Amino acid sequence: MQNFNHSHTSSKYLQVTFYGFLLLALVDKIFMLINYGFKFTDDDQQVVCMAANDMLHGHFYQPCFYGQSYNPLIESLLGVPLLALKIPEYIALPIVTTILGMFPFFLFAFLFRKHYPLAALVCLALPAAMPWFYGDMVIMPRGFVTGIAIGSIPCAILLFGNRNIVNFILTGFISTIALTANPNSALFLVPILFYSWLINLKDWRFYVFIVSGLVLGSFFPLYIYYFYEAHPLYVVHGTGIIMPSIKLLKDGILHSDWYLQEISFIRSHAIIYILLTFLIVSGFLFLKRKYQQAATVIFAMVVFLLSFSIPKVHDGGDRINFPLSRMFLGMPFIFAIFSSWIENALKKDTIYRYFKMLFPLFMLLFTVIFTLSKYHNIKLRYPDEVRWSLTVILRPVKDLCETCDSLQYYVKKYNADLVVSNGYTKLYMYGCPTLGDKFETLYPPQERRAWDMEKEDKIVRNRILFMPKDTSFLKIAREIHLSIKKVSNNPLYYIIDMNGWHTLDLMRRLKLDVDIMRS
Repeated sequence: MQNFNHSHTSSKYLQVTFYGFLLLALVDKIFMLINYGFKFTDDDQQVVCMAANDMLHGHFYQPCFYGQSYNPLIESLLGVPLLALKIPEYIALPIVTTILGMFPFFLFAFLFRKHYPLAALVCLALPAAMPWFYGDMVIMPRGFVTGIAIGSIPCAILLFGNRNIVNFILTGFISTIALTANPNSALFLVPILFYSWLINLKDWRFYVFIVSGLVLGSFFPLYIYYFYEAHPLYVVHGTGIIMPSIKLLKDGILHSDWYLQEISFIRSHAIIYILLTFLIVSGFLFLKRKYQQAATVIFAMVVFLLSFSIPKVHDGGDRINFPLSRMFLGMPFIFAIFSSWIENALKKDTIYRYFKMLFPLFMLLFTVIFTLSKYHNIKLRYPDEVRWSLTVILRPVKDLCETCDSLQYYVKKYNADLVVSNGYTKLYMYGCPTLGDKFETLYPPQERRAWDMEKEDKIVRNRILFMPKDTSFLKIAREIHLSIKKVSNNPLYYIIDMNGWHTLDLMRRLKLDVDIMRS
């Protein structure tokens, strides 16, 4: 009876702590959305919003991020129902991304809850305790977390589902979709596939039907490939070099803090602590005679190290909206999975009974300390982020709305057919068409909407509201007898009236940058 009462008390205690951590994780994400996700944006996020708005109206222009042959528009597609409910794009899309970012951890928390209650707490605590860069990346609609969210599903099938033909096919199919959505899912998906191979080593069904699923799933990347082969002008930014490089591997490991400090609790020499964690977990599992799991942890470490050889991993910087660390966002999830293996190995030890009582308290203290530290760092560092960030600019949503209202005023006042810019205003050209009273925009220097470029190369706009980078074009405008008038000094707006040229032809005549030839 005493053992029964102890077991019952322990169960209630773990149940309460589970829902407590679940609440903490939800409150953390709500805080991040209110204080960051809904308040700040950039031109790439507005492209995602614009694509969602296009889909809402039945326009599916291309499968991937506008102007790219990679990064499928999954967030945009999932955001359509929220837009249909009249939720603004700058709110709807961060909500979608947040759900995707939390999905793997919540999914596995509930899967672990019955048999691995401590691992379930790890799943809920990690997203809240991670550094603020991580917290911001997983609520930012930029395609950073789509592959991770999708990739968690085949992991759940492999680790918790029955070993049957349907599950093997689903695993292969969904894995292909996940890796196509974002290859950063490979950091955990490939090791779990390896683990499944180890435990199904002599089962011919695994080989036949996993491969069958992979073949079925390959329709998605093949469709993307052939779409852009048929529409080369739709690509502003291609995938670039994809072959691994020994030099990149060496450089990445030597400068690993650039890539890892934002997804690690220890910012300096993070790779050393990450590798030590891999080795300690693997050694512990090996001592507990969990040889397949120990081998998987070592394999995951090898995948992690080899990822530095991939060129795309090195594409980015230290700014929040295009960070190098985005390619390692899957690392916390793989360690959450490993925590269940550790707990399983401990279950037969006497210490596990006491561990179940003390570990939640330790995790609560750990989570609170790191979460409060995250909020403190946001207040200290975030104002510095509102500036140019490589090729992407970050601005308050309030500023976007005010600028779009200003543009709308001049569009209506002068009955402009089109707003054109050749300055540093991509954010407004992509963001304004989805806000309030919609009007058409064009950004000729690097327009991601190839279909609009094609259209503007064929039609004449009688009256254009022009936002120039500077006034150097005025001399040529006078030489070609263009009817033009300044209507605003700050910001600098001009009205081009009685235009008789096709829009892109006019830009060329003014010797302005027009990107009609794509990479």
